[in-house]
Amino acid sequence: MASATSVTSLEDEVNCPICQGSLREPVTIDCGHNFCRGCLTRYCEIPGPDPEEPPTCPLCKEPFRPGSFRPNWQLASVVENIERLKLVSRPSTEEDVCQEHGEKVYFFCEDDEMQLCVVCREAEEHRAHTVRFLEEAARPYREQIEKCLECLRKEREEIQEIQSRENQRIQVLLNIRSTLIRCETRKCRKPEGVSPELGQRIRDFPHQVFPLQKEMKLFLEKFCFELDYEPAHISLDPKTSHPKLLLSEDHQRARFSYKWQNSPDNPQRFDRATCVLAHDGFTGGRHTWVVNVDLAHGGSCTIGVVSEDVQRKGELRLRPEEGVWAMRLAWGFVSALGSFPTRLTLKEQPRQVRVSLDYEVGWVTFLNAVTQEPIYTFTTSFTQKVFPFFGLWGRGSSFFLSS
Repeated sequence: MASATSVTSLEDEVNCPICQGSLREPVTIDCGHNFCRGCLTRYCEIPGPDPEEPPTCPLCKEPFRPGSFRPNWQLASVVENIERLKLVSRPSTEEDVCQEHGEKVYFFCEDDEMQLCVVCREAEEHRAHTVRFLEEAARPYREQIEKCLECLRKEREEIQEIQSRENQRIQVLLNIRSTLIRCETRKCRKPEGVSPELGQRIRDFPHQVFPLQKEMKLFLEKFCFELDYEPAHISLDPKTSHPKLLLSEDHQRARFSYKWQNSPDNPQRFDRATCVLAHDGFTGGRHTWVVNVDLAHGGSCTIGVVSEDVQRKGELRLRPEEGVWAMRLAWGFVSALGSFPTRLTLKEQPRQVRVSLDYEVGWVTFLNAVTQEPIYTFTTSFTQKVFPFFGLWGRGSSFFLSS
């Protein structure tokens, strides 16, 4: 008995490439391909761009003479035997059929974004278009959908983990509430009989809940913020680094030194301002990164973004008019470097600063990465590529990057 694979292969051999059905009155043309006589006759009736040119094979595009059809009696006998012996047997499936010509759709026109049968493909309006087989055209869309599904699966897993942790915290609160209800409804002979330990727990309860609520609020704010912005995995560009800045081998850390490094001069390097840029810049999107600052006594660190054409040689004026949107952490105070520097009043001096860039909206936002306290926001309109920017001063002062 023939295997299912053999039967399927044999069935493919006796299918008409135009109608995708079993060959009816099979004929062979000059190139050797076989078609139904009726399908090939209708195909030849379609006018070509040049009436003098002969028609071409629907599969290999070789020209053939319209009157050169040769009946293939042997192939007709094979088709008849297959149908009679029911070698090809599979459940009927509903296939896509061209509504205009009644033929099976086989191709996809990328210009018009529509499915085509063989007759449609040879029509004048599609002849100059980019046409692919359906499976080939669907492949990039399928891959894109799979990537999106993978991202959604990861986000769902993260949300489920967060939900699980919050459910555990809620369960703790529910247990305490249940204990309080039991204590209130229990019939006690003497109210003063409540144990001192339980009384102390009840008095301590609001103090225990408040930090938990505050922590949960900060966590949810941070989580929602990070969902909106894509973490930027940035690294420092040694070609832009001032010679007094020592960069780590992985280009994630910088330390100030009064000793000049033997750095070759180039147009990208800052020669006066002790600054360095990130290796990659941005021309769109939402991005965020964290700068961890460790200042020595009298030191300072400048953090922000700059335009691609920012001045590298000579004095650098740190203000938006010069393409610089930044803040400065100094020993004992924090300043926003606008058109005129503004000293900021904060609850505490941040040591971890989150920088968030929304290129399309034109926002550069600074947050305390630990407490989520807002520090400052610049509003502008970007017209060119921008780069993360870092400045450092003071022996022993340093910073390192994280996402």
